[in-house]
Amino acid sequence: FEECPSEERVLEELERWIQMFPVFRQKLEGIYWKEAENFDLKSHLQVHQLAQPGGKKELEEYMSEQMSKPFDFAKPLW
Repeated sequence: FEECPSEERVLEELERWIQMFPVFRQKLEGIYWKEAENFDLKSHLQVHQLAQPGGKKELEEYMSEQMSKPFDFAKPLW
C-alpha cells in the first residue's frame, strides 16, 4: 500500500487471500483440521494506531508487547 489502508480495504484484501487458500479458515479438532463454521475474519484482527511518529521503532515496541501475551486457545492459532 502506498498509504495507510482503511480497515475495510485490509479486510477485503485478506478475504481475497483467504478465498484462494481455504486452509486459513480451518481449525484443529482433535488431530484433524476441519473447516471452521461461521468463520468471521474480523474476530481475528485488531486495529491499532502506532504511537507517533509511527515508524519502525514504534512498530517493534507494539509487536514486542503483543508477542509477550499468551495465545487465546479458543481461537485458531494462525
